[in-house]
Amino acid sequence: MMIPIITTFVFLMAYILVAAWLCRVIMKPVDAHFESGFSLSDSASRLAMICMPFNSSGYAFQWVSGSVTASKVTLECRTKGVKRSFGQFHGRFVLDGDKVALKGKFDMAPGAKMSIIFWLTILVPGVIVVGQKLVVDYTQAMLIFFIFICGLLGFIIWVTKVRISEYPDEVKFISANIKSTLRAI
Repeated sequence: MMIPIITTFVFLMAYILVAAWLCRVIMKPVDAHFESGFSLSDSASRLAMICMPFNSSGYAFQWVSGSVTASKVTLECRTKGVKRSFGQFHGRFVLDGDKVALKGKFDMAPGAKMSIIFWLTILVPGVIVVGQKLVVDYTQAMLIFFIFICGLLGFIIWVTKVRISEYPDEVKFISANIKSTLRAI
């Protein structure tokens, strides 16, 4: 009785690792380097000033949200009417010779990764199991359920594709805000 449970657990863990790898393939991290014309503490405070609250109700259609300290920077692009950003910038301020620089990378947001992994872990095996059941024991209810699961999987893939297509614009927006904030006048 214990062997099927262990086998199922191992299969599920392997599948989750494959889904996590797929997230890495879908959206590769992009390294970023921004030089600052200010001191480390001034750079951190200037960058912190442009961060608006996560759920800002201002007039801006798009804004930068996140947390900024001298040792850690996490920024994301927020758009009015959209739940969360698909990508984030993670970095830190470093001394690059005699200048201060913000080094980090743009990567898929942890919430987006978890969402994709969750839906892939639920729906893909669901399609496989229901498809096998449909072949062995065809019923109209099983066919409708199979079509529903395939439609839901297709919808999730479509939403992911749309959000990934918006990612380069989010990177450009965050980069432009960082550059203009850290540039000495």
